[in-house]
Amino acid sequence: MSTTYLSTDLASALTQVAEDVGMSSGTEAANVAVWQLRRRAGDTIFPSVYRLEAGRLWLVAQAGYTGVYDGIGLDRGVMARAVRTGETQFVDNSAEVPDFLYAQPGFVSEVTCARKDIVFNLETTTRIDPSVLPRFEIFASFLADRVMSDESMSRAGSVARALAPMIALDDEAMVAEYAARIVGTRLGLDLCQAVIFGRSSPIVTTWRQPRAGIPFLDGDQLREAVRDKQDFAAWFGPAHELGAPWSGHSEAAVVVPIHRRGELVGGLVGAGGEVPKDETIPETLMAVATQTASCLERAALEQRLRRSITERSRFMAIVSHELRTPLTAIAGFTDVMLADSRLSSVERGEFLSEIRDGSEHMLGLVNDILEVARAEAGQLEVKTDEVVDLGEVATEAVRQVSTGATETGTRINMDLPGGTLVLGERLRVRQVFVNLLTNAVKFTPGGQIKISAHNGGRTVTMSVEDDGIGVVAEMMDTLFEPFTGHSLTVPGSGHGLGLVISRQLARAMGGDLRLTSDGVGQGTCATLILPKASLSQI
Repeated sequence: MSTTYLSTDLASALTQVAEDVGMSSGTEAANVAVWQLRRRAGDTIFPSVYRLEAGRLWLVAQAGYTGVYDGIGLDRGVMARAVRTGETQFVDNSAEVPDFLYAQPGFVSEVTCARKDIVFNLETTTRIDPSVLPRFEIFASFLADRVMSDESMSRAGSVARALAPMIALDDEAMVAEYAARIVGTRLGLDLCQAVIFGRSSPIVTTWRQPRAGIPFLDGDQLREAVRDKQDFAAWFGPAHELGAPWSGHSEAAVVVPIHRRGELVGGLVGAGGEVPKDETIPETLMAVATQTASCLERAALEQRLRRSITERSRFMAIVSHELRTPLTAIAGFTDVMLADSRLSSVERGEFLSEIRDGSEHMLGLVNDILEVARAEAGQLEVKTDEVVDLGEVATEAVRQVSTGATETGTRINMDLPGGTLVLGERLRVRQVFVNLLTNAVKFTPGGQIKISAHNGGRTVTMSVEDDGIGVVAEMMDTLFEPFTGHSLTVPGSGHGLGLVISRQLARAMGGDLRLTSDGVGQGTCATLILPKASLSQI
């Protein structure tokens, strides 16, 4: 059986493309080469151009591939052999080569030339005739001259290209991992780790050379190292000065703090046999830190946006259910009353009572939604100069939730000193109390709720503390965000706007509302802080 080889078409295409490339330089020359070559020789070829830097191959241009292969190590592979030996590498049949890397399904041949730190690679789905190799080598040398002739292929340009794909990452951990890999490979380190602050536990990602035996640092060690060097744009020095457990593993270390809007949000910590003494390295690391900070902010915004969209969709499903239930009851009782004129006055009274309760439930839900909308639009109107007796308001709120507390077997104890006065709006303070007590009763079946207050210098602190189901740490940050919280995870717990509205009201009256919990089963404490009123203001 005869074998079809890619020869005449490829040789002719290389000659034609050389004329196109001769009119360009730098990255443009690399792009012209790969795309024109594929256009002229056909879609059975997959050309790419790489630049050798810091012991790895960095992608400059490619055509026809569905994946992007960047930062390729020199430990194995056809391109790695071409760089190590300086000789053209030719694979006639990929099935016979165990380290035929990064190939897409159907590739059978590969040829690679390394010239002047530029590597020209061609993978094909049709076998290459060896007779075309001399023409390929001439073209590779010519292409390397054109690419290297432009100052845009300098280290700074190369770093910028390497950092560009980071903007497409939409996860903070992925951004941190990418940054660690860039710093590790560019400086030839054995290990580079990224740490991102701002959460209950920091994000930690690690890049390490495959055979490096250097130990990892944990989140606390990374945080301490970054905070210690936070005033440096980038710090280089002996590894032992970081106090890291690298004795015997590493001689040098680097720390790159990451700041966002003037705040330290994380950093990169790396170690290796030595840190290159290249005058462009600090500039490179500053570029990495700046790009990482921007991409972290973008990733965080995208995550919040996705979470907001998801939570609002779930919220709408909950609201739809809560509206549908009373509406169905209202429609049903109304139909019965219209259809049956023989109903007694007692039955009609019961049906009307059900209709009224359903209407009040829907009205309360709609009012809560409108309240949140007004607050988000900055249109929440609240008085801040009424003198409010906390004892009186708390007593009224306890009376309002007493029926629910009796049904769940929840005990409410109130310990408020007499004459505890605050500034605000009485109706709104009562609304906050009722919301807090309703939540506490709902999540403390058979338990106990304690209401207490403490007079500070200029504020009064009131606590509603329960021994109920508690709050998991991961949920704590979302409880005061609209459309999230217990309501979305606990069946039958309501629409989840009570805490949101309560905090907005507290802040509008010059105070605040905070929530703490030691975890699941450990209860919850809601703390309301309001400005203290003096007797002269009565």
